[in-house]
Amino acid sequence: MYLPAVLFFLGQTETSVYIDGVKYSAHTYEFLDRFVYYYDYKNFLISGNVLRMEDDYPGCIIGDPIRTVYDEYGNGTVIQGEGG
Repeated sequence: MYLPAVLFFLGQTETSVYIDGVKYSAHTYEFLDRFVYYYDYKNFLISGNVLRMEDDYPGCIIGDPIRTVYDEYGNGTVIQGEGG
């Protein structure tokens, strides 16, 4: 009965990472595919609410992700990978 909820929450992690010298708060969601969303890092308790980058790993394949970078208006540009 609770198995879908448990599987959903087990696939979520949150960490901080450095990309090109900038610290981001990374939110990872995994269930059949892997999605990593990068937000501004504020401190260890709070992250920003504006999406800065997104990495998509279709089918959880290890390798180069499809990276999308967002500007301040929310417009996305694919800069790496096979997407777009």
